Amino acid sequence: MTEEVLESREWPPLQTIGRRGQSVDESLSLLTDGPINHVTDFSMVSAGVSTEALDDQLDEEETLSARFSRLLSTEDMSDVHFVVGFNRKLRIPAHKLVLSVASPVFKNQFFGIRDADEEDEDIVLSDVEAPAFLEFLRFCYSDKSQLTKDNVVGVLFTALKFEATPLERRCERYLRTRLDSHSAFSVWISAKKCRFQDIEAMALKAVERWARVVCLSTDFCLLSDSSIVKEILLNNNLRISESDLFVSVCRWAKSQCLRQNSCPTRVNLKQVFGDLLSLIRFPLMTAEDIKSQVQTEGLLEEDQIRSLLSARRTWPRVARSLPFSSEPRLFQRLIGGQLLSVQRFGSFDNQLPNSSPKTRLSFRTNKTIFVSAIGVYGPRKPSNSSLEIRIRIERTERFRCRSLDSYETQTRVKSDSSEPVITVRFDEEFEVEAEVEHQICAEITLCERIGSRLSALSAPLMSRSQDVHFFYGTDAAFAQKVKPKSGQTVVFNFRDDCGLVSTEGATSAPPTPHPPPRPPPPEGYVRRVSRFDRLKRALSFTEKKTLTEEEIILGQIPVILFYL
Repeated sequence: MTEEVLESREWPPLQTIGRRGQSVDESLSLLTDGPINHVTDFSMVSAGVSTEALDDQLDEEETLSARFSRLLSTEDMSDVHFVVGFNRKLRIPAHKLVLSVASPVFKNQFFGIRDADEEDEDIVLSDVEAPAFLEFLRFCYSDKSQLTKDNVVGVLFTALKFEATPLERRCERYLRTRLDSHSAFSVWISAKKCRFQDIEAMALKAVERWARVVCLSTDFCLLSDSSIVKEILLNNNLRISESDLFVSVCRWAKSQCLRQNSCPTRVNLKQVFGDLLSLIRFPLMTAEDIKSQVQTEGLLEEDQIRSLLSARRTWPRVARSLPFSSEPRLFQRLIGGQLLSVQRFGSFDNQLPNSSPKTRLSFRTNKTIFVSAIGVYGPRKPSNSSLEIRIRIERTERFRCRSLDSYETQTRVKSDSSEPVITVRFDEEFEVEAEVEHQICAEITLCERIGSRLSALSAPLMSRSQDVHFFYGTDAAFAQKVKPKSGQTVVFNFRDDCGLVSTEGATSAPPTPHPPPRPPPPEGYVRRVSRFDRLKRALSFTEKKTLTEEEIILGQIPVILFYL
């Protein structure tokens, strides 16, 4: 085709070439006199294979991110260098174009107004860790990230610094879903270095909850900063016994001696401990722990051991001549504290049908409590089958992470219907913060009794679970007060959620506002049940006109056991 013909031809607008859904032949025919002929390189297209299938095959062979990944941390075509690290510096090559696409901060820095003298200088990042910055570069070049408990906080700091929003969301998702007893300590240390107060507070909550696993872990033994150990020993909310805490600190001190190339003798251990030894609360230990652990290590003098053993036999031990604190930590407060309970219903009944196996209850308190057990209504009649009860309590306001804000337990019991309420105890106490709404979900499943038959025979019983009817509560209260022996009154406010099983044709009543809590009765006042009410309960009489079936399933969690 000659130049005169090309100049005289009327070309289509630019946006029509290669538009979405246009085939390759249609796009190329606009640039030639007629349709092009297929050549041997496009044999797959001429054989009937679509261009989309060809593109998919090429994508499987090598993607754009795979090609850019080969340029990560290489000098090939690099035009900028970074010097990163706190103590140990690392010089890393990079490419301005790739970084500018991933970060608006780099776009303004590289392609905005800049002095000519700074073009060839290295960019120093003294507040960014080298492993975190390398992981940030991996995201910029390949859109992938390998987050771990050691680098997630540093990567989050780097993503916030350079405004990489997708990487920031990945780090936050990792913290919400992966924070557990094995990663809490590393996340807490990294958050303290990066000065993330929110993440530091969240990780500290996890360290306090899983203090025994954290203090006996390898990460704690490899800790080089004694101020972190001091902060842990001063914490009153640790869920760990004092003997386990003493063992973990001794392991840390011995590892410190080995890192300093010194033998972990008694003198060297005392030098490593310094004033940390006085922060261990020896009066909280039992006599067996003092003899088998403390006396064996030889860190205390003989007169101090005798003073601890000769102290009063009550708990905690009181040794006035020793400089050790006897204030109980959270672990000792929960073990030796008063177990309180709140009753939501005034009474219970069994006349109306109630086959709902699922229920939920939302509540909030005016003080921080630690829930130890939940009571649910059981079946009315005994049977040869067992009940599988699944309890889940979770925080519904200002959710932080899954491991801290939710707890789930599952147990199997054999109910003989002698008691209307079945108590399900937790393996560990769940913390409910003050003025934060929480929700309890309970699910009861009828299954084969343990050890009676094969588990395959439980399927017919599962289908008949709706035939089993449960007790239900009456005279529900939207607010209850619990007065402990010592301390302030705990106020519970309940929100009546609709049951998970509804009655066909039932009309929903308008929501009832939460009334203010009733004042507590006078000290020593006990309300006596009338003789007529006792007779009705004994004969299982009830006034059905005051209670309907849809009102029964509004909430079937009658008891909450907790510590302060």
